[in-house]
Amino acid sequence: MVKWVKPEIVIAVSVCLLLMIIPIGIMFLWNANIDVSQQIIHEKFGTFGDFVGGILGSIWALCGVILFYLALVEQREDFKTNKGAFEKQITALEVQTQEFKLQRNELAETRKISIEQSKTLKQQRLESTYFALLGIYDKIRSSLDEQGDDGNYFKKFREDLVSTFAADDDPVLCHDNAQDNYLLWFYKKKEDLSHYYKTVYRIIRIIDDSEIGQPEKMQYIKILRSQMSENEMLALYYNSHSVYGENFYVDILKYNLLKHLPSLSKTEFQAFVTDEKCLPALLRFNNLVDRIIEAFIRQLGENLIKDGIENTAIEYDLAGFEGILFRIEAAESNLISVSVALVSNECGIGVLGFSEDTFVNYLSLYLYDMFFFSTYKKIDEKYEVSRVNCEEKDCIKFRIYSTRKLLVNRDGE
Repeated sequence: MVKWVKPEIVIAVSVCLLLMIIPIGIMFLWNANIDVSQQIIHEKFGTFGDFVGGILGSIWALCGVILFYLALVEQREDFKTNKGAFEKQITALEVQTQEFKLQRNELAETRKISIEQSKTLKQQRLESTYFALLGIYDKIRSSLDEQGDDGNYFKKFREDLVSTFAADDDPVLCHDNAQDNYLLWFYKKKEDLSHYYKTVYRIIRIIDDSEIGQPEKMQYIKILRSQMSENEMLALYYNSHSVYGENFYVDILKYNLLKHLPSLSKTEFQAFVTDEKCLPALLRFNNLVDRIIEAFIRQLGENLIKDGIENTAIEYDLAGFEGILFRIEAAESNLISVSVALVSNECGIGVLGFSEDTFVNYLSLYLYDMFFFSTYKKIDEKYEVSRVNCEEKDCIKFRIYSTRKLLVNRDGE
């Protein structure tokens, strides 16, 4: 490894050389004889100046070059030293960056754990409140049952409604009569039922206001729904149509709370279930029609989203009702046509125990109930189920119209 001369040594050598040149120059001026008595020859001063300028200047220039070179070498060494320091700093920064990444990942995991713990605590609080209210609900229902002669309060409620109901051929008037009939009954029993309705409503609000996802909310609703009898649902249905429960219908629709309340259980339909032998066939007919209409509404929505086309039609031969051909079609989302071709009355509506006129009245009420009464018509909404002429022979056709999009209530996805 080459060791470079230090700048201090170069300077010292240069000074020594300068000191050596001065006496040599003096000796030269005095012809190498040191005799101060002799007169100085001035011409030799010029020669001496040239000599000093040539020799000494060259030496100083050489020294300058050497010093510049040494400075560059020293600077390069400094650069190497700084580069090493920078590399160490970079390495340290990389280590710090890696540590920060690990810390960030650790914080992220900690945050996830904290979020999960928070969700768990909220879930536990929700379940604690929910099942406590569910216990209160059960106690209230039991106390109501104790008031009845046969230990079933809501069964007696349904019997009272049916016994005092006045039917009407017009579906809208028939529904209004059923609602008025309920209001008269509730006014007499409101002290008994108010606590029950408020508790059910509070259970729904606790679930709806929670921060859990919609699928989890539906699971809690299904638990509540499974605890309700059909007669309880009937009471909730009429109460949600009244001024006493006018805000409750939003939650009923959102969570399909009355899913297991069939149309035939409503007082408006009691005039059509007088023949118990035909009741099983009527239940099967309703179930088939429910499925067809629900599938049609879903398909209509998919066609509108996919292609922007609302024109949809579905046609079915109803299983077990070979005499009935059911067809439903729509050109607009708020206008649907339902056609029923009576191929054979004996195998079709004859199984239901209906004449053709009775079947027309029943189907009209059924469509009103499905599209409007069960989905809670709005005050400013115009709606109608009207019979229209059918081009085919032995065909019954209805036109269903509303100012809003026609929907049927079902469980959310």
